Amino acid sequence: MLRGDDDMNHLFESLYKKSLEGSADCDGLSVYNYISGEPVTGFNDDGVPVFLRPSGSRLTLASFIRAHLYSAFTSLAYGMRILDAEDVKITRLMAHGGLFRVKEVAQRYLSAALNAPVCTMTTAGEGGPYGMALLASYCADGAEVDLPSYLDNQAFSDVTVEETMATEEEKLGFKAYLDRFLNCAEVENAAIKSFTR
Repeated sequence: MLRGDDDMNHLFESLYKKSLEGSADCDGLSVYNYISGEPVTGFNDDGVPVFLRPSGSRLTLASFIRAHLYSAFTSLAYGMRILDAEDVKITRLMAHGGLFRVKEVAQRYLSAALNAPVCTMTTAGEGGPYGMALLASYCADGAEVDLPSYLDNQAFSDVTVEETMATEEEKLGFKAYLDRFLNCAEVENAAIKSFTR
């Protein structure tokens, strides 16, 4: 039985790490994590969480968790396809938020989704409120430098940055996942129509 934050943190860390054992394409599994709409992929109003397992596919805990983590990046990856068509390239991405608390898991998946290196600092898991506090500190200090210089030279001058790059297998696996996700969008549409009448 889970009783406290430490137990819950251990559970999530274990599940994240377990997902690394899953197939790069999640063994054919797909997850729509839409609780509300997602305009980038064409769901403007409502959403219904949906889990798909095609007939004959393997259902393992590792691929199940991996599919859920992939789903966090599907809309972003699809949006980047649009920018990629406009010849916009990402050279590197700095990631933060609770999703990145466990080293090298979500970072690998985001890197695979965007085909770019993902950097995280030791403070990556702090998330949005931490970022807002830094911005408030910048404003309160009345710094005479621009925000990027302030962050690089003052706020994060002694913070270690780790860079993660997905393997070719991971990139191909995420691409297969995203293609499947987009091809099965009608299932999500049907779920929305059924549950939101």
